[in-house]
Amino acid sequence: MSFSVIRSGTYDTLQDKGRQLMAGAGIPQSGAMDTYLMGMANLLLGNTPDDTCLEVFCFGPRLRFYQPMRIAITALDANVYLNREKVAINKVIRLDEEDELHIEQVVQGNFAYVAFLGDIDTALIAGSRAFHSSITHHQRLEKGMHFPIDQSAITTLDRSHSNIRIDTNGYTSNYISVFKGPEFNKLSADAQYQLLHNEWQLSGNMTRMGFQLKDRIHHELDDILTAPVFPGTVQLNHAGDLMVLMKDAQTTGGYPRVLQIMEEDLNRLAQKQAGSPIRFELVT
Repeated sequence: MSFSVIRSGTYDTLQDKGRQLMAGAGIPQSGAMDTYLMGMANLLLGNTPDDTCLEVFCFGPRLRFYQPMRIAITALDANVYLNREKVAINKVIRLDEEDELHIEQVVQGNFAYVAFLGDIDTALIAGSRAFHSSITHHQRLEKGMHFPIDQSAITTLDRSHSNIRIDTNGYTSNYISVFKGPEFNKLSADAQYQLLHNEWQLSGNMTRMGFQLKDRIHHELDDILTAPVFPGTVQLNHAGDLMVLMKDAQTTGGYPRVLQIMEEDLNRLAQKQAGSPIRFELVT
């Protein structure tokens, strides 16, 4: 079983749960930007939720499959075509030999996920197959790449769960649940109020490393000594810009860590497009 990349998309990568508990060695976590949708794609096929998937950002790739295969594609909304005919998402799709799949565009949100029945046979590095520019040989999918699918561990090909309901209602909320970061209490009362009561907008600076917010907070905090940071850490730089660290972010940083986003809400934030408004909601 295998597939190849006929045409690459905007930024397509292989992702799974990421490299857990490796931050102490300076290894970024990586992994799916939206772990819920990745997990649901896998569960539709009967895989474990953390199995490796193809993560598609914005405009997706065109793929060719060389044997009959089952896949599942999850997204808030996306235009997907099989042999030039539109197909539904959030369900199992059966492919035949020489079929071509085109994930034309993620219409709602930023990311879609393609799960495969079986394991994508790529290098396992620090317990993960997740692409990362400083760790894996490839940073993203490119034209001509070929990926084997190992189905040797599958006991039955009919293990899909097509009746699974994918709940996307939670993605509509603009509220992002947060805890106070280590430097939050060092902010002035006015800066704390702005942080938790202002409406913020996502800028166009959105990558797997971090999402920058528009507008600024006036503050008098100094940079800190290099300290641990994690996906979901909200940093405040000396100019007053807020940056939310995402899955490919570094493991340490020198800017004050004013908030920490809850993991579930990081999924929602990952699907917010540039210009979307958000508000931070403090969890006590």
